[in-house]
Amino acid sequence: MSKNYFGTDGIRGLVATFLTPEFAVKIGQAYGRFLQEKTIKAIVIGHDTRVSGPTLIKAFLSGIKTFNIKISYLGIVPTPCISYLCKHHGFQNGVMVTASHNPYQYNGFKFFSSIGTKLDKEDELRISRYIDETPTLKYEMTPLPSVDKKLRAFYYQNFLTLIRPQTTPRILIDCGFGAATKIMRWLKQTIGQYFKAFDLMHTTYDGININHNAGATALDRLVARIKRTKQYDFGVAFDGDADRMLLVDQDGNIIKGESILAFFAENLHLKAIVTTIMTNKGIVNYLENAGTQVILTDVGDSNVTAAMIKNNVKFGGENSGHFIFLDYLNSGDAVYAFFAFLNLYEATKKLHYDASFYPATLINFRLTIPGSYQNSHELHCFFEDLSREIGTKGYLNIRLSGTEPLLRVLIERESDELLEATKKRVLEALNNAHL
Repeated sequence: MSKNYFGTDGIRGLVATFLTPEFAVKIGQAYGRFLQEKTIKAIVIGHDTRVSGPTLIKAFLSGIKTFNIKISYLGIVPTPCISYLCKHHGFQNGVMVTASHNPYQYNGFKFFSSIGTKLDKEDELRISRYIDETPTLKYEMTPLPSVDKKLRAFYYQNFLTLIRPQTTPRILIDCGFGAATKIMRWLKQTIGQYFKAFDLMHTTYDGININHNAGATALDRLVARIKRTKQYDFGVAFDGDADRMLLVDQDGNIIKGESILAFFAENLHLKAIVTTIMTNKGIVNYLENAGTQVILTDVGDSNVTAAMIKNNVKFGGENSGHFIFLDYLNSGDAVYAFFAFLNLYEATKKLHYDASFYPATLINFRLTIPGSYQNSHELHCFFEDLSREIGTKGYLNIRLSGTEPLLRVLIERESDELLEATKKRVLEALNNAHL
């Protein structure tokens, strides 16, 4: 049986040891074979600001070139740009080279269908099988094509229809040294005059600083600047490929992802939303008590999208900052979510729903031995007993990261004291398991 190279969100790993140029060539060859069987003759491709991006695309194109696929190259763009062009510009497939929120040492390939969704599991397994069946061949790097600026502008300009000139808050935008930088610079130049402040930070990317102490996964600098200057109504932070965003209020308080989900559910008067099992159960209870059905699915924006389509639900998201508006796009677009929030912002003052949260903590435990957690019968028994003990008075979720060698343990309890005691027991069990 072939290995499945796809994780939670595409093929991803360390560039130095896993996602080498040689492997990128094989991915290109396998993907080209996949496209040929689907009779797809043209794709669109882009990347984020990582230093490894152009090299991996050159290698990928070396692998795919024998299949005579027309390539439209966009250069540095947000991941949702690829999805948008597939759904709204007629591309039958698209590729984004990115490792999203991970540090620069990582990179990856995300693949999109003609309707802008991530590829389904069947297609992922097929491409994985083709990778295994592809021999390692000598290759020459294919030069990068010229950037198709018209296609990139087609995506950029769709945001101009979302601008309401009467909405004039003072905003600080953290681009995370990532793919949001170019479009945010363009938006500042194009519509900045409509705002009292439309200020950018972390825009001088160098290929290795993406997500480093910046962006949606590291909010400290954004928080500190808002607190220090006291001149912004709120701040927004994007991750490396701009498919997720988080917010900070005027006092420098982080607005949790669950609060943003609740904000949209309430202000859009939604009868149902889709989110993941990682969403705080206090917020789930709050929304359901308010009359909004909450459909839970596995982690990953592709799982959220699939459940939205299946259940005909128009909005969904993850507490990590993915927000999906199905009438617009079949994947998360953080820039769109930002404008959707902006257009509701002045109609409400409620941004926090923290009173509804269960106290929670997420343990990211690094694994040093491959397969050690899966093979630990004692640890599995410990978590089963703990889950029964917690019952309905909290929540316990254990999962392996799809992108890093981490075991993620989410704990929610009714009080801070219970949470701290449970966390201590979990850490003790993990440390004793020699993972």
